[in-house]
Amino acid sequence: MRICVLVWFVLVALVLFSGCALDSYAYIGDCNCSTCDECELELNTACTYVNLTADIVNYTETCIDNPTNFTGKTFDCQGFTIDGDKTGGIWNDNGIWLSGKSGNTIKNCVIQNFNFGIGLDDADNNYFYKTFKSLIP
Repeated sequence: MRICVLVWFVLVALVLFSGCALDSYAYIGDCNCSTCDECELELNTACTYVNLTADIVNYTETCIDNPTNFTGKTFDCQGFTIDGDKTGGIWNDNGIWLSGKSGNTIKNCVIQNFNFGIGLDDADNNYFYKTFKSLIP
């Protein structure tokens, strides 16, 4: 009888703790970046949540340029600025460019000095939260 009770408690503990382990695993995909190239690299990896950790200043051309694996992820600028230098051409001067991407969240970004803050082409179900293009002359 004691063995049955012990086995029952072990099974219950495994079910409870395996649920906790799965929940905590979801946060392992968090990554940080501080440059356009680092951010693009992290958005191409298994990271599900990418945090910008510093301002990006005077970037030439497009900063985040349609990372291949940027689908179903969150890019959080955490209030930092992505700043261009207004030297790119009309079609290759974006703070962020997404083509054929879906299910992403871009939030807390200040994007300035680009022809387009965020450029989208065939990009569905992407969400923007507290993200804006600053109009600096």
